Amino acid sequence: MYKCEDQMFEVDILMGALTSVVESAEEVIKGEMKPKDLGGKFYKCVEMLYGGDMFEIVTEDHQRVLPVIVSQLKQKLRHVTAAKENLKSVWKQIIEKFSTKQRGSTAQESQLNVNKYRLCRF
Repeated sequence: MYKCEDQMFEVDILMGALTSVVESAEEVIKGEMKPKDLGGKFYKCVEMLYGGDMFEIVTEDHQRVLPVIVSQLKQKLRHVTAAKENLKSVWKQIIEKFSTKQRGSTAQESQLNVNKYRLCRF
């Protein structure tokens, strides 16, 4: 159950980061933001896609490089979104299974407490 929750959290964080990075890069392409303002999150995501340090490449020729990077980031976001949709049914089954076990365990504990109470009364 906890592993499932961790996966759900990590996917949500990744999707949020990718969305934010795409928006920032698009602002640079439009001239609404400067390349130096992209920040660490952008370069971390780009490093995840391409490996290595992309800082110099982006700062040297951002007009040519950023559209390609944005395209790849959007593709990665679509991939993560599709994976999340596929995992939702698995996560749902795990949560339902855990919830059923939890309810059964709670009911058994309640019954044990009632039985203990009855034993103490006699």
